[in-house]
Amino acid sequence: MQMGNKVFVFTQQDFQKCFVVNLNPPLGQGHDARVYLAMHKKTGEMFALKVLTNLSQDHIINLQRTKYKYLSALIIQEQFY
Repeated sequence: MQMGNKVFVFTQQDFQKCFVVNLNPPLGQGHDARVYLAMHKKTGEMFALKVLTNLSQDHIINLQRTKYKYLSALIIQEQFY
């Protein structure tokens, strides 16, 4: 697991070791994703897990751009606060 600017990045192995996901029923779903309830095994913290289902190459590029913009905004925000 890596942590930076309150964004967590997990390998699949780390995720399976640390979290429990309730797959039935999903909390919600859209055109290209489903949202499930997940819980951290040690802390009991609950959160929503978004699972992308229909990924085209264009979609992946767009997600990378969005992630870059989000992380850039966090870095700028931290510089001023």
